[in-house]
Amino acid sequence: MTKNMDKRLALLASMVRKGSLVADVGCDHGILITELMKENIIRGGTALDINPLPLKKARMRIKAMGMEKDISCLLSDGLLQVEENRADDIVIAGMGGELIFKIISDCLWKHNKDKRFILNPMTKAAFLRISMAENGFSLLEERAAQVNRKHYSVMKYAYTGKKEKYSQMDVFAHIGLLADNLDEDARGYIEGQAAMAEKKAQGLYNVNTKEAQEHFALAEALREVLR
Repeated sequence: MTKNMDKRLALLASMVRKGSLVADVGCDHGILITELMKENIIRGGTALDINPLPLKKARMRIKAMGMEKDISCLLSDGLLQVEENRADDIVIAGMGGELIFKIISDCLWKHNKDKRFILNPMTKAAFLRISMAENGFSLLEERAAQVNRKHYSVMKYAYTGKKEKYSQMDVFAHIGLLADNLDEDARGYIEGQAAMAEKKAQGLYNVNTKEAQEHFALAEALREVLR
């Protein structure tokens, strides 16, 4: 991890394949893609944003680092302006799970099995896991990172065509593959999900006892993973 990347960005970077072309969707200041280039992890890529200002900042950073020949900047709504041969690994981070799934759904070449989607939802992570599974995307890897007392999940997907069905009450929907590597950050993330389920159960208890019990059961199942 370089000094320019926090644990979340470093985790995203760790899932990018060496020698790949990267599409960095919602590139912000272009930190991730330029650090990947500086560390010789990628051979090039495209910084993408729907807003001109962050893209301008990314372009300035890319120019200052002398990477204009390797990294292009593109004003784009998600991946709509990206040609299939211009990206191997697609990073979509720093936005809600519903928006991330829409960006992938709108991508014309999403079913290319050689592509990898590296995702970091800020909200609606359960929705994203459920939706990706229902649409034939397999979760290859998932890790957690804590930054400024907040816990984030980073997921790596590939399209396999194998469709799975999960409900909102399934443990997988809330923690994915995090139980496979129970480090301190994963434990923090899982405990946070359990606390959220418990809080929702308490709020529902006088309104919908059955649904409240389901959320209490979910909280217990999530904490069981930590034992």
